[in-house]
Amino acid sequence: GARGRIVDSIVERIGKYVEGLKLTGSYHRLCEEVQNFEMLANVYDPFGEQLKAAPVKNLFAETSVDMERQLRIADRQLCGEGVAVAYGKRHASVEDWEGWKADVILYVCDAEQMKQLHDWAKGEYHRLNDRFRQKTIRLNDTQRTQYRNITRDSAEVSETPFSLGRNVLFRSDSEGEEYSDHLYGDEQTGLARIKLNGWEKRVIDEERRREDFRCWYRNPSRGSEALALYHDYKGMKRLFYPDFLIVRREAGEGYTLDLLEPHDPTRDDNVSKAKALAQYATENPSIGRAQLIRIAKTAAGDELRRLDFAAHSELRERVAGISSNEELDRLFAQYGE
Repeated sequence: GARGRIVDSIVERIGKYVEGLKLTGSYHRLCEEVQNFEMLANVYDPFGEQLKAAPVKNLFAETSVDMERQLRIADRQLCGEGVAVAYGKRHASVEDWEGWKADVILYVCDAEQMKQLHDWAKGEYHRLNDRFRQKTIRLNDTQRTQYRNITRDSAEVSETPFSLGRNVLFRSDSEGEEYSDHLYGDEQTGLARIKLNGWEKRVIDEERRREDFRCWYRNPSRGSEALALYHDYKGMKRLFYPDFLIVRREAGEGYTLDLLEPHDPTRDDNVSKAKALAQYATENPSIGRAQLIRIAKTAAGDELRRLDFAAHSELRERVAGISSNEELDRLFAQYGE
């Protein structure tokens, strides 16, 4: 499973680190020198914040009992997932049964190696979370709770699951274009007349060209047939209604629902709405896409640029910490599709 692969990867990283020390001739010197000074035991949370720093004296004591104690400290810094034992099983030898323990301790005491490990582990977390997020909807309650405890980046946005009934009174606009692929339409013709502004229409036209597109829903701005998200606007709780819900058919996965919000980048509620979309994607893994969309000026002309909060857990983490449109602009530049 994923846990086994992660442990094996860390074991390989420790092995390569020790090989490097031996190739440079510094391995035995470090083993001797480390006995003569204090080292810090830095413990990090999964996102890199230092939780504590305590001096560890006499890292390589002469007794095997103390070596075991220091190994336990090192294993805790590796999140207590059995990395030390896995390394020992691979590297222990009859000639040097205790040497592998020093390898693990040395690795953990190297601040640069631990930083690199943290950066790598963070990337692996985001990769796995992005890959399997939608599959978590089939977990049982206990498993889903465990998953949320690991992945939750912040508070919930929507406390009530959104659903639409078979019979919805959808009011067509008096002006606009007629669509045959809207989720709800006229009882007689099956058509829905909907008025869209220029770039809202451009978003829908682009969606309708997708091979997996099946139908779409113009989310109303009020009423029981509308999906509403909470967002913090200037210190007040407000509701906002993403413009479009898109239904797609994914091969082997059934139907998927997306949230799309084309939004004017000059508005002062961009950041709060971005955070709300990210929150909703976190708490509703069945959502396929949760996108904030804007028009970007490029050398080739105007093009749609999308931030997909459902696809990137790292983006959800990043957007939680921003407070200005300038910071959101930088996220569009880095993650925009």
